[in-house]
Amino acid sequence: MPVALVVEVLAPLASLLERRGVTVRAQDGQAPGDDPREPVDVVVVGPGVGNPVAMAQRLHARSPDAAVILLPRAAEQEAVSRALATAPFLGPDAGCLSPDRPL
Repeated sequence: MPVALVVEVLAPLASLLERRGVTVRAQDGQAPGDDPREPVDVVVVGPGVGNPVAMAQRLHARSPDAAVILLPRAAEQEAVSRALATAPFLGPDAGCLSPDRPL
């Protein structure tokens, strides 16, 4: 079963992931930890994180095989997307979506 580490993500998204068969491990956005019990397949960084790219880099360093999804507010999406495009250490499995806009 896939495992997602979610940071400052709204409950409806966490519920959606769980309904899709994803094990969700929530963590506050202040102190990323390392949970060696099971690998993480995806890291989801929500709009409540002050510096989402830096948070993604720290969490990705602990789970280098995990994909990274950043969910900034719509007003911040362009700036976060630019920062993500030039951020070292994240690679091609990192992306940015806005939770304020439908897919």
